[in-house]
Amino acid sequence: MTSRNRTMFWVALVGASCLMPAWGSERAHLRHEVRMLQAQVRHLERRLGACVAARPAASGPPAAARPLGPPAPAAAPNAARASGRPLGPPRQTRTSVWRREWRQLRRGMSKRRVRAILGLPTQAVTLGSQRVWYYRYGRGDQGSVAFGANGRALAWQAPPFGSWW
Repeated sequence: MTSRNRTMFWVALVGASCLMPAWGSERAHLRHEVRMLQAQVRHLERRLGACVAARPAASGPPAAARPLGPPAPAAAPNAARASGRPLGPPRQTRTSVWRREWRQLRRGMSKRRVRAILGLPTQAVTLGSQRVWYYRYGRGDQGSVAFGANGRALAWQAPPFGSWW
């Protein structure tokens, strides 16, 4: 073996040994993720079972809830909570719900449809041939919807829903 080949061999060996800890930590990370997902699946299966058990039977004897998927191995019951990540979808705030409602508005919507989305207006004013509905929210945020003479939505201005809210 020449000195050049020997040098290349040692460089490859040292390089591979430097990567070994990274491979080990990646495996540990994947194991942790699998445990987290298993805990979430168990949690969702319990919630689904509770929903099925609480649902009134349509007719006949109630069907027994069967578990979804293979039985999960025993693990720490608080494994998912220990990571700091919540189980289930993120909690919705009033502001996020209100923003989503205002995003549903479209030109040409009827007053009935706008009322179904946003609720009753805080104030209604007639300006010429247009009717304007005002919606007030906490901390002074205000939005408005303008309707034409035909009773269809022409334009709207959503409340700013400040980031400090």
